[in-house]
This record gives sequence, C-alpha cells and structure tokens, in this order.
Amino acid sequence: MHALFDKNAAKNRWSIAANMLRTFIEYFGAGTEQLDIYSEAGKATFTSYTEKIMEGRGLPTLLAILDSH
Repeated sequence: MHALFDKNAAKNRWSIAANMLRTFIEYFGAGTEQLDIYSEAGKATFTSYTEKIMEGRGLPTLLAILDSH
C-alpha cells in the first residue's frame, strides 16, 4: 500500500497520529487495495476497496468517524 498525495493541490490541512492510522488500516484488513480518507464538517470517512472491488466483485467497506469536540 502507498499514499497518493499532491501537497500543492491540497486545500485542506489535517493530520492523524501514525498509531491511529495503523489501527484503521488493520481494521479493514490485509486485502485492502485502496483506502480513501475524506474529511468534512468534523467527520472523517474511510472507504476501503479490496481486491474483489478492483476486479468488479463485492462492495466497498465504509467507516465514518465523527469529531466529538
């Protein structure tokens, strides 16, 4: 797995602790081909695409986390 990111094109700035990100990656499992992270209005949405999704089978897994502050 590797990150695709263009710092010059990014409008938003946020960060996540490495151990927290690892927890989310482990939640989705080893079959994850792509993990999209989208943040808006105090909510982070993680969408996992597995090998099956990339081959046109199955459904993506979605996890949303609300900011409690």
